[in-house]
Amino acid sequence: MKWIDYREKLGIGFNDEQKFQMLKNVIVNFADNVLSNSYNDKSYLNYCIMVGEKYYSFNSPIRHLSDSIEDCETTVELISKYIALHNTYTLGRSGYS
Repeated sequence: MKWIDYREKLGIGFNDEQKFQMLKNVIVNFADNVLSNSYNDKSYLNYCIMVGEKYYSFNSPIRHLSDSIEDCETTVELISKYIALHNTYTLGRSGYS
């Protein structure tokens, strides 16, 4: 049983804002911890082109990606940015970056 299921069994539900914040945290944690070493400038540039954001070449691209996701204010915007992340992420020849 998942942690969310325990809360529901106890009658402690989540409101929409809490669900939105949890989803945002899951995506940011995934980006920061799983993609951090393999996310590259080409993927970030393609992401910026797809979502219409300004491309920044300073710092690491994963930091700018996380900031972009953190700036989401609605669930629809968050999901659309996650889809853009998924659709623009490219692996290098080694399969890692």
